[in-house]
Amino acid sequence: MDLKGAEIRKFKEMGRIINDNSNKQHPLKVPHYQRPYKWAPENVEKLITDWFNHEENSDYFCGSIVTVIHTDQPHDLIDGQQRFTTLFLANFVSFMTLRSLVLATLKYQGYAMRFITLYDEMLDSLQHVILLDSDDSSPTSLSSLSNIKNRIIDELSNGNLDAAIEIFNKYFSMAEIRSLLHHKTLNLQYDRSSFNTSLVKVMCALDINLENEKDINFSIDLDEGQIPYSDNEQTYVNSIKTIFESIKNKTNSEIKSPSHIKSIQMAISFKDMISEFIDDVKVCIVQTGNPDDAYTLFEVLNDRALALEDLDLIKNEFYKNYVLKSDSKVSEEEKDRVLQKLDDKWVNEIFNKTQDYEKKLITFLAVGYITGSENIKYDNSKGFRDALKSYFNMYDSNNRYDQYRIAKDFNVFLTCKKLMELFFLKYQKKDLVALQAEYSTETSEIYKTVHLLYAKDQFGVLLGLTNFIFRNIESISPDFEISQVKNILEELLKTNHPSNGLKYPDLHSICTAQSKSLWKVAVMAKDYKAPRSFAVSLINQHFLSSPKVNVCSISVELNSHLNSEFESWLRSWRYTSSSKNTLSIRILFARLIKMSLDISTMKLTTSTIANTISQADVAEMQLDHIEPSKVNFLAENKYFKHIDRERFVNELGNMMPLPGAQNRDKSNQPVMESFKFFEKAGLENHFILTQTRKLFEENKVLSTGSTDFYIPTESFFEERKEFLIDMFKQVVS
Repeated sequence: MDLKGAEIRKFKEMGRIINDNSNKQHPLKVPHYQRPYKWAPENVEKLITDWFNHEENSDYFCGSIVTVIHTDQPHDLIDGQQRFTTLFLANFVSFMTLRSLVLATLKYQGYAMRFITLYDEMLDSLQHVILLDSDDSSPTSLSSLSNIKNRIIDELSNGNLDAAIEIFNKYFSMAEIRSLLHHKTLNLQYDRSSFNTSLVKVMCALDINLENEKDINFSIDLDEGQIPYSDNEQTYVNSIKTIFESIKNKTNSEIKSPSHIKSIQMAISFKDMISEFIDDVKVCIVQTGNPDDAYTLFEVLNDRALALEDLDLIKNEFYKNYVLKSDSKVSEEEKDRVLQKLDDKWVNEIFNKTQDYEKKLITFLAVGYITGSENIKYDNSKGFRDALKSYFNMYDSNNRYDQYRIAKDFNVFLTCKKLMELFFLKYQKKDLVALQAEYSTETSEIYKTVHLLYAKDQFGVLLGLTNFIFRNIESISPDFEISQVKNILEELLKTNHPSNGLKYPDLHSICTAQSKSLWKVAVMAKDYKAPRSFAVSLINQHFLSSPKVNVCSISVELNSHLNSEFESWLRSWRYTSSSKNTLSIRILFARLIKMSLDISTMKLTTSTIANTISQADVAEMQLDHIEPSKVNFLAENKYFKHIDRERFVNELGNMMPLPGAQNRDKSNQPVMESFKFFEKAGLENHFILTQTRKLFEENKVLSTGSTDFYIPTESFFEERKEFLIDMFKQVVS
C-alpha cells in the first residue's frame, strides 16, 4: 500500500502533504462518483454542539479524511467529504464576518487599533477559501493583498478615512468577493462542474454585515430573477445558516457596550468562537499516492456505516467505474452530464419515496441480476459491494464501462422498482397477500410464486426467479427500455388465457413453467435449503448478458428428496404461533379449494372453484381447529378426550381453512357443532368438507351421558391427516 502518512490535523492543514516542509496548500477535490454534500442541519448542529461541550483546552477529534495526493494538482478527497465541506463552509462564514469587522474598524475610530490583527485574520481565512496566486506581482497574491493593509494604514495615518475605505472596497467589496469566487480556484472543488457552480452560487449569495448597529446582519437570499436553489444548493444554504445560528447562539449575548457599536462586539465574539471551532476540530488525515489504496481505506472506514448510507456506497461503485473505465476520450463535461442524468434517475425514479424494505429488495434483486452472484444476502450491503467489485473487474481498456452500460445497469434497478410496484410487494401482511394471490383465478402462476417466496422471506430463492424473468426480458429489450419492461411485467401478472391477448405469449409460457417448478420446491421443502439450492442454478445460468435462457427442471434426485421431505414434515407438523411451514399449509389448502375430487378414483381434477367464498373472506382466510384447542369446561363431555389431546388437535388432521369472521363466530364449538360454520363460509358442497363429515361419521362415539351428541375418536384425526397428505401430494404433482 502506497501510504504516505497519517496525522492529526486541523482544517487549515488538510491540504498540506505530510512530511513536506514547504507547507504548500493544495485544494481538495471531490471525485465524479462521490455523492453531493448531504449533511442535514442536525448533523452540522451536532458537530458544533459536541465540540462546544468537549473538554476545555483540548482538541476535538471528529473522524478521518482519506486523500490521494498529487504534487502539483488538487488532492482527491476520497472519504470525509461531509466533515471537510462543513469546515470549509464554517471558514467561509468566518471570512465574511472578518471582512465586515475590518470595514467596521475603518468606520469607527474606537476600533482602529484592531484593524491590523483583524485584517491578518481575514487574509488567513481567505487563503483557505480560494487558492491565492503564487506570483507576488499578481494583485490577488498573498503578498499583494498583505501590502493593501500597509496602504490602508498609510491613509489612516494621514487622516484620510474615506480613501482607506475606498482602497479596502476596491479589493474586498461584495462585488469583488463574488468575482474572486467565480474566477479563482476554491480550496474545495468537485470533478463535477455542476457541483462547483452550485457551491459558488450559494457562497456568492451570503452577506454578513454590521450595518444594523445592534446586531449582525445575515442573509443568504438570491437576487430577484435568479434560478431558485436546487435541492443540492439548499443543503449548502441550510448548513451555512445552521453554522451561523449555532455559533451565534453560543456566544455571549450579554454584551455591555453602547448600543451604537453592539453589533461590532457581537461580531468579535462570534469571530472568536467560530475561529476557535475551526482550529479545535481535528481529523486524522490519511494520505496515499494510489487511488486503489484510498478506495480500500474508504471501504474499511465505511464498514462502520457512519459516513455514508448503503445506497450511496453502492451507487459510488457504479460512478467510480464509469469515471475510471469509460473511454479516455470522453470529456469531463460529458461525464458530468451523464452522472447528473443518472443521479436524477437514481433519486427521482428508482428510490423516490421508497421505504427501507423497498430499497433493500430493489438493490438485492438488481445487484443479483447484474453480477450473477449467488453469495449476496438480502440484508448485507457489503456483500453487494463485493459482488459489484467482481463484476467491474471484467471491464478494462479493451472492454470499456461506458455510458450505455452504466445506463443499462441503472435500468435494471428501475426494472426491480417496477416489479415491486406492479406485483404489489408490500411489507405488511405478506402472508395474506400470498393467500389472496393463491385463491385468485385472475392472477398468474408467476405472480403467485413471487408472493409465496416473498411471504416466506426466501429472498435468495426469489432472486433465482427474478433473474430468470429479467434474462427473458433482456432478450426482448436488451437495454431494459423501461416502457417496454413495464408492458412485459404487466403481462406476466395475467393468466395465459387467449382472452387476455398477450403480446409475449412465449415469454409468459417459459416464465410460468419456471415459476411452477419453484412454487413446487418452495412448498414441498421443509426449509429454505432445497429451494435455495434450486435457485442457485437459476442464478448461475441467468444474469446480465448471460447465454441463452434455459428452464431449470426439477431433477429426479431432487424430486425424490422433496417427496420424502414433504411427507415427513406434513406428518410431524404442529400448529403453534412459531410453526414452520404454516404458510405452506395454508397455500396448499388454498390450491385444494380450487380443485374437485373424483370420488370413484380419489383423484383431484382442476375445475372452477367449487365454493362461494368471497374475496373479502379470502383476505381473512385462517387455519381453524375443527376440534377446538380450548375446551368449554361447562360442557367438557362434548369434546375429544385423550391423554395426547394437544398433539391430535394441533396436527394437520384437525385443520380446516375458515375465514376470520366465521372462525370468530365458531370460537371453541365442538366438532359436531362446527360443520354449520364451514357451510356458512361457502364450503358446504366442497369435497374437503364432505369428506371431513364422512370421516367424522365413520369415527365418532357418543359423548358421556348423551344419546345424540357425538365426539370424534383419535382415528378421525389420523385418517383425516392421511387423507389431506394424499390430497396435498396430488396438489404439488
